[in-house]
Amino acid sequence: MHKMYVQFGYNRTSARQRGETWNLTWEQWRDMWLPSWHQRGRAADCLCLARIDIDGVWDQHNVHLITRKRHGQAVRTHYS
Repeated sequence: MHKMYVQFGYNRTSARQRGETWNLTWEQWRDMWLPSWHQRGRAADCLCLARIDIDGVWDQHNVHLITRKRHGQAVRTHYS
């Protein structure tokens, strides 16, 4: 659980450094990740937490777990 909390803090800090609003609590973040924690990683088929509306806030109604490949495609589409 400690590794999860460290990652939560990293995600929250990174969002705030980018000027993005972070409204996820530790419990909300943890509950999203618990069933899929073992699927995290750096490979294209690994999961990451992403916003549904890329310009929206980080809250439980605007985030989902998707593959890193799909997230990269969404970001490229959004900014092109």
